Amino acid sequence: MKSVVGYSMITYEEFLTECKSIYSSFEGSGDLEESYYSRNWSSRSNQIDEPRLYVQWSTGGVSGGSCWDSSDPQPYTSNEPPKELEILDSILEHFRPQLSFLQYRALTNNLMKYDSYGVGEYYGNSTDYSSKSVDLRSLYDYLVEKNFLKNE
Repeated sequence: MKSVVGYSMITYEEFLTECKSIYSSFEGSGDLEESYYSRNWSSRSNQIDEPRLYVQWSTGGVSGGSCWDSSDPQPYTSNEPPKELEILDSILEHFRPQLSFLQYRALTNNLMKYDSYGVGEYYGNSTDYSSKSVDLRSLYDYLVEKNFLKNE
């Protein structure tokens, strides 16, 4: 830990190590992505610069397509509810258990990223997804800025 006038501050590397440790013992939904994430097999792929917390769920798509002319692909909506990023709660509970609801809401409003995308399949079928994620570097910077990681 780095000493900063009157208190010590956890470094980003120590923060990441702790997050990975929390994630390895976490049994809820969510994922810790570290280097590369491809949402769609051949297109719409991108490089991730920093590890992040991530969760996705199906929102619907198109099904019923086939190689037969008589097929009738139909759009559908999934009944799968949006997933919560429960691993974020575990990480915040570890580092800042006294975080108030309003502080939590401000944090998620500032850091949570939302996305939706579709994955095409054969014969016109597809699956649509939504996701939410939090970049760990941004989370660390936010917690430091708010003095939430200091140890007096």
